[in-house]
Amino acid sequence: MHLDELRARSAEDFPDDPPLLVGCGLIPNQLPKEPEGTGTVAFTSFTPDDLDSIRPTKSLQGRVFPLRSRDPKSVKITLGRRRGNDVHIPDFPVSQDHCYFGKYPQGLALIDNESTNGTCVNGHRLAPGRPELLRAGDIVSMGRFAFRWFPTVSAALAHPDPSGSIKEPSDP
Repeated sequence: MHLDELRARSAEDFPDDPPLLVGCGLIPNQLPKEPEGTGTVAFTSFTPDDLDSIRPTKSLQGRVFPLRSRDPKSVKITLGRRRGNDVHIPDFPVSQDHCYFGKYPQGLALIDNESTNGTCVNGHRLAPGRPELLRAGDIVSMGRFAFRWFPTVSAALAHPDPSGSIKEPSDP
């Protein structure tokens, strides 16, 4: 689904008002590297300063990923390259079972699942297995992809540019 399609739908289409990832673009300094003798392609991590340089890409920018578990009883939402994940991102920088979103009393948290290329929130790499509570508008990145996280469809629609510029304007 694309952001334009989401805007055209009515609230009744989303009675559960799920959390969302909205595609922002590619992180340009994410160059593939093969650690010597591993046979695995890994990407360099990025820093908070790189948030200014995220480049939009037509295939990702504005693409909406509702965060729903296929199992209604599950307390986690899986994301990865493998088709069995709740959120499927079929691109090689994303690990088969890259990360998951856990439901906690304080809100939704993101947990890296020992992915090859890591998972970052606002440019800070997550320690595998350690939950990071998310706040509306946080930038979540996996491999070379950047997304903006929203706790609800309503929050994404209320944002002036959910898939656009990453850095919020500074206060004068």
